[in-house]
Amino acid sequence: MLAGASTGTLVVFGLIAAALVLFVTEAIPNDVTAIGIVVALAATVLTTGPIAPTGSRSCSW
Repeated sequence: MLAGASTGTLVVFGLIAAALVLFVTEAIPNDVTAIGIVVALAATVLTTGPIAPTGSRSCSW
């Protein structure tokens, strides 16, 4: 699908896709979906580390 994409990138794309589906279908109330996505993205950063652009010299992680 996405050649050369890291696992963290694919997880974030998956979360975005899930958010879109949940917002459109309103299977869960929109405010709960929004908070859940923020929490899920924060947990993703904690487990996979921040995603920095390749070749970035200003990042100190």
